[in-house]
Amino acid sequence: MRGSLIGMCIGVVALGAWSNALRADEVPIPNGNFAADDASTQLEYSYPSPLTDWQCSSPGGNTSVGVFFNSPSFPNPSPPPASSPNPLFITNLNSTQAAYLYNNPGTQMYQLLPSTYQAGQSYHLQFGLIASDATVPYVGAIPSGAPIELQLYYLDSSSNMVTVGSDIVANIGTDIVNQTFFDMLELDVPTVPAAAIGRQIGIQIIVPANEPAAQQGGVWDVGNLDLTTAVPEPASLAILGCGLAIVALRRRRGAGV
Repeated sequence: MRGSLIGMCIGVVALGAWSNALRADEVPIPNGNFAADDASTQLEYSYPSPLTDWQCSSPGGNTSVGVFFNSPSFPNPSPPPASSPNPLFITNLNSTQAAYLYNNPGTQMYQLLPSTYQAGQSYHLQFGLIASDATVPYVGAIPSGAPIELQLYYLDSSSNMVTVGSDIVANIGTDIVNQTFFDMLELDVPTVPAAAIGRQIGIQIIVPANEPAAQQGGVWDVGNLDLTTAVPEPASLAILGCGLAIVALRRRRGAGV
């Protein structure tokens, strides 16, 4: 009986892990690849908002947020000789375009998705990030330590943004200053507050409003947005159930049943 129970538990755990993979699902992000607005004839950082599906705002005006075209041969940000390749071509961008935000306090882009937060689900947001360095003409480098924040949110009954999960990334080290390769970052929200259930999922990318003057300047590139959801840890629940079953069996044996 004991061997059968252990074998059953192993099978249940395996089934739980398998069902977790099956229940993970993509959450559509309208214009999540930033390709709905054609910037192919524009120089880099010169196709400003308004953008399709995204709300954008900045104290510096609408030119502080926008999209740019990404091509191996496209002459941006300034036209090089015709035979020169694009020195800022992002090799791991999964679209033809990416978004940019000037590193000014309060510069942001955000949207409410058609999908809503669901009870018992976890959320995983992946995104690519590049901080401009001194080689980017007209723009310059983002200072060391400068932050940018990405968050999932919902709107409460008064239309105020309420954070569900957030990640503040600072320009420290060398990873996110590689101008031709997105550093892929992740935001995980294992549980959703009860007040968010049934409300639309919001995504916000923002330069913090309290950013000090010494950390301002330069441009952030953002792309490869991907949001998935899953029922969290069914395998753990299976392990708990099997553990309780084994404890119950031992008690029955101890009682001579």
